[in-house]
Amino acid sequence: MVTEITKEFSTERSRHGPSYSMKKIHSHQVNEFFFLKEGECTIQIDKDIYRISPGTFIMIPAGCLHKTTYLSSNYQERVIVYFPDKEISWFLEEFGQINIDLFLKKKVIKIPEKRISHINNLLILIDYELNGVDEMSTSMARAYFYQLLLFIIRCDKYSNSVVQKLNVSNVVIQNVIDYICKYYYNNLTLTDVANEFGMSESSLSKKFKTFSGFRFKEYIIGVRMKAAENYLLNTDKSITEISDLCGFNDSNFFGDSFKNFTGTSPNNFRKRI
Repeated sequence: MVTEITKEFSTERSRHGPSYSMKKIHSHQVNEFFFLKEGECTIQIDKDIYRISPGTFIMIPAGCLHKTTYLSSNYQERVIVYFPDKEISWFLEEFGQINIDLFLKKKVIKIPEKRISHINNLLILIDYELNGVDEMSTSMARAYFYQLLLFIIRCDKYSNSVVQKLNVSNVVIQNVIDYICKYYYNNLTLTDVANEFGMSESSLSKKFKTFSGFRFKEYIIGVRMKAAENYLLNTDKSITEISDLCGFNDSNFFGDSFKNFTGTSPNNFRKRI
């Protein structure tokens, strides 16, 4: 599935709540620079899966299928810069075809902690200029973008910063996470999901905790709470209806769970808007 980017040289910032998962694997017609500023997630790029933490840079070439699942119990923030090949034609002239081919391959790099603030500052400047400050804005954005890419290439070249893909067996756990995000409203038990994926309960429980950082039941609760927040803020459905839609058989238990998770009752949460 190709998701068209209307402005080929552009930025995008987004924050997601706990346990958010993209609905479908997709690609773009342009290259994608992905930087995780806050939170943790797994990202599937073609058939490879990586678990990444704040300060991680990902280069996703045009046409490369990818999907992100956010795992943190807190909010996640990521910044993306989209760009077509023509935006790095200067790189070809400076470094040659071999190096540009290496750069455009999918790559996941952990930026050294002391350098993350510099990356953030450059991203802010690129975003600012691409909003059209004056007639020089596009050129300024391009200059900051070149500086950003050169800085990341230097990090890649002089530090042991490449993030290794996860073991193939973790693809199954990624599929389990996708299954939970899709069917969270059902009565999902460890036994049922283990049977669905041909695993023992102990194996699923252990691998799920290792892969996601969450216990199985804890993760399901997180997904349900995120769905409940969405219903509370964006619909007029009653608390009882939302409880049922999110997989809770008892609205009182839902209310207690919601308060434990968010620190406030469903009704008070809804009154925030």
